[in-house]
Amino acid sequence: MAKPTRIINTGPRIRTLWLSLIGGALAGGLLMAAWLPSFLDSSFASGATPGLYGSLVFIGLNLHHYAIDAAIWRHDGPHVARISAGPKVVDVAPLPTLAPSPA
Repeated sequence: MAKPTRIINTGPRIRTLWLSLIGGALAGGLLMAAWLPSFLDSSFASGATPGLYGSLVFIGLNLHHYAIDAAIWRHDGPHVARISAGPKVVDVAPLPTLAPSPA
């Protein structure tokens, strides 16, 4: 009996790809959430408005997530209803036999 094949490839190239993707996401998140607001605050904000750009980035990120969630998770949409219902049991009927063709 043959061994079952693995569905997910876990070779070194796939691990490197996933680590690069996760590392890039973490670096981008750190850049957008910490370094960029502090750089903008130190460069452009006056002493009367400390943390202005950090607050604007935070508000913009939250509004972005609110809009994306509203677009994706519409409860009345057919796509979300189909996903939420789970897999369907399919009743497979046998195909009818065909009469041989007169040749």
